[in-house]
Amino acid sequence: MRDLCKAWDAKATLRFGAPRFKKRGEGDALRLPQDCRCDGKAGLVQLTKLGAVRLRHSREAPGALKNVMLRQEGGRWVASLQTERELDVVPSAADAAVGLDFGAATTIMPSSGAPIELPKRIGRYERRSRRLALAVSRKKKGSANRKKAVSRLAQCHRRIAAIRRDFLHDATSQLAREHALVAIEDLEAKRMTASAVGTREAPGRNVRAKAGLNRTILRNGWSMARSMLEYKAARGGVMLMAVPPAYTSQECSACGHIAAENRKTQAAFACVACDHVENADRNAAKVILRRGQEIGSDGRPASTAGYAGTYACEGGRLKPPRSRPRSAAPARPVGLAVAGTTPGAERSWNLHS
Repeated sequence: MRDLCKAWDAKATLRFGAPRFKKRGEGDALRLPQDCRCDGKAGLVQLTKLGAVRLRHSREAPGALKNVMLRQEGGRWVASLQTERELDVVPSAADAAVGLDFGAATTIMPSSGAPIELPKRIGRYERRSRRLALAVSRKKKGSANRKKAVSRLAQCHRRIAAIRRDFLHDATSQLAREHALVAIEDLEAKRMTASAVGTREAPGRNVRAKAGLNRTILRNGWSMARSMLEYKAARGGVMLMAVPPAYTSQECSACGHIAAENRKTQAAFACVACDHVENADRNAAKVILRRGQEIGSDGRPASTAGYAGTYACEGGRLKPPRSRPRSAAPARPVGLAVAGTTPGAERSWNLHS
């Protein structure tokens, strides 16, 4: 019932389609919200009407078990355990600050330190996925061989997603652990990756180039990295600042001069005012860091622990409130932990069967 109410609310407020009946093979999942127990040491989970089920634990799930989500992925069942426990949010022990530039050529370019790149092995699976996609296109629709080819292609895509997710978890955890202030751009990846095809009356331009840029943005996982930084910063007492992204690639980190001529190429930045020369992504990361420090010290104490607002800056885009229809499911505010408030957090843990 909660999922049904959420689906109808999304249709009314976010303009999604109406909820559809379940179909075997599409989103096979089941949530068990009560009478479930987990024994991490024995590797067992007690499920309603199913009894004790053995699990291969990816990690221990501390806290009180609230519900269990069962879903099928690639011929195996995955159990996601959602637990609730209290966390004491304290200021970060680190005192360094860093600005992050999410780019196309470089996955994450920090203002100081080595660039953060996706693992090279992900390219091997991407080349394999292209070969498998060609194999699918050669199979007859509805045949058993086509189903096998589709299954192999889906398994390759799942491997790519797992590599990307594991890499971003490691990178964001290290960033949140070693810095007290993390500044990022307030980017809207969903709008940035919209198709440029247009309509028949008003066709788009540079459609193929835009499609390639969209693939690169989605490949680097900008939105996933930001969401990970948000909850890890709140949990670790780190200030996360989302600054306006306007002219970060054209502003000089040395003198602050803004001009389109400063960046004549994709990789090199050369200021026409002070002759400052630097890597373009590194220069943008330094500009982002400076804007985050200025915003953090202007009206917001820079030492505020756990502040990880999506629109942390005064000049950030503010969404107007949307009217939500009355729902049978009780509304629950979702917020990030801030130091000085009642500590509490919910986390989901994946355990593979």
